[in-house]
Order: sequence, then C-alpha cells, then structure tokens
Amino acid sequence: MAISGQRPRIALISVHGDPAIEIGKEEAGGQNVYVRQVGEALSRQGWQVDMFTRKASVDQPEIVQHTPHCRTIRFVAGPQEFIPRDDLFRYLPEFVKQFQQFQAESGYQ
Repeated sequence: MAISGQRPRIALISVHGDPAIEIGKEEAGGQNVYVRQVGEALSRQGWQVDMFTRKASVDQPEIVQHTPHCRTIRFVAGPQEFIPRDDLFRYLPEFVKQFQQFQAESGYQ
C-alpha cells in the first residue's frame, strides 16, 4: 500500500542476477537485462521499484539508481565475491534477513 502522495512500491528479488551489473561479466546476461527492463517498465507504469540482489564485490555500490523510480539494492550475503548460482543457496537465510531488515527500516509492508 502506498503512503499518501507516494507511489505504490514493488520489490523484485533476483539473488544471482544483478540488474545493475555490467553485461559480459561472469554469468551476466539475459536474466540481468530482463529483471532491469521489467523494473524500469514497472516504474514507467507508476510504481516505485526496488530490485534486490546480492553484493558480489566490495567495489559495488549498495544502491544503484537506474531511473527516478527504479533502483537496485545490493545486500551482503556471503562473501563479497562471485559465487556460482548453484552455490548461493547456503546464503539465502542471510539474504532474507537483510531484506527483512531493509523492509522494516524502509516502511515496506
């Protein structure tokens, strides 16, 4: 539900497909592009879109603003390095904990 005067919010979760990563990096391709395009399209339809992914490098910013109403938010879940997608499952509890903390601090419902 939107706070009065604000856009309704939607969260897109893509643990291994970072919508803000440079295409051509390890395992960066179709899903990354698709998730970002979906997020940006939803923002053009009136949504505030936050796309959540895992931070895979200490050099990556925590938040990347794509458009005024669409951004990628990266959580530290496991080591801040490339991890093959089949090995990410062990870090999902940490990712969920970070998401819930962000949700509580940001007023997501």
